[in-house]
Amino acid sequence: MKSYLILAFMLSLCGIAAAGLIHRYEFNGDFSDDFYGPALIPVHAETSFFDSGVWTWTSYTHPGGGLLVNTSLPNPATYSLRIVFKYNTINTVWTKIISFSGYNSDTHYFSSDYGLYFNHGNLYLYPFLNNSNVFFQPDTWYELVLARDAEGVVFVFLNPFGQQRQLILQYPDISNSFIPSEFQGSYHWGLFYDDTTTTGEWTSGGSVALLEIHSDPLWLTSVQNLDIVLAGSNLSLSWDSYDGAESYNVYSSQDPINGGWDLHANTVDTNLSINPGDTRRFFRVKAMWE
Repeated sequence: MKSYLILAFMLSLCGIAAAGLIHRYEFNGDFSDDFYGPALIPVHAETSFFDSGVWTWTSYTHPGGGLLVNTSLPNPATYSLRIVFKYNTINTVWTKIISFSGYNSDTHYFSSDYGLYFNHGNLYLYPFLNNSNVFFQPDTWYELVLARDAEGVVFVFLNPFGQQRQLILQYPDISNSFIPSEFQGSYHWGLFYDDTTTTGEWTSGGSVALLEIHSDPLWLTSVQNLDIVLAGSNLSLSWDSYDGAESYNVYSSQDPINGGWDLHANTVDTNLSINPGDTRRFFRVKAMWE
């Protein structure tokens, strides 16, 4: 008798989702990783302190304060960052959130202006893509998820913490601009502080309560109520429609932990019939936008 497992999850830390979680920083008095990876490095914080699982910093000169992330990603082209943070101030023009490229190991600064910003209160993947329809405020806790998948698509979700996730930006990164900076086999992001190309694109301070790094993209556009019916030799998959989706990618895997996921089909429908053959398979369905 054949056996099939259907996976449809949002941000679970159990089962297959946990397999991709490689670092978790909870700021309980230090910058250590719960999984014994490299500690975070504070950068240019003039004052800072820990309090009840939160690290708070202030910095009043360029490039502002923040954190350096150092990770040995198995594949730097696919990852997710999940960050719960707030800024004391957001500039009226540009405020850096994440730097990706141009890492300098001596200073821990980044030379490239490319990155994720607040721009006039909107979110901007500079220099490629802006969303001017959603505004963000200072002194508000946000949950940020930035993910890059195997197809090179970057997804940025940003929402007030505890509220439903909002997909704010989706960008096909064909130039590989949002792969983290490599140095001696490790990969680096700069969080919250500015690059060295400019002089004023930073905040005077903020707080961070959680940082997670996943080796795979978090499938935050996973559909709800994914169901399966075995009918003869075929599997009939069906799921709820996802508001705003233009199509759906159906992924399958024989070994999602070690083998990864393969794109099985793209469909505009909310159902699909599949002949899986004689091997056990896992399935995911992901909502897509153009």
